[in-house]
Amino acid sequence: MQMTTEKTVGEKIIQQVADETELDRDKAKTCIRSFVGAVIKQTEKHGNIDLSYILGAGAEAKQQMKPI
Repeated sequence: MQMTTEKTVGEKIIQQVADETELDRDKAKTCIRSFVGAVIKQTEKHGNIDLSYILGAGAEAKQQMKPI
């Protein structure tokens, strides 16, 4: 059995968000989770999803990321 050091898609996304936002990997994970959670809440609330809901989810996620 051959071992691989290839990153998963999720790890690649986390690294890309971390690189583009200059956040560390843990904060990038938190940001992604906040955004995805907000998209899910918007979808549950409205029954479907479109760009306006995604933008609203982005704003909600950004608000959650503000320092306390």
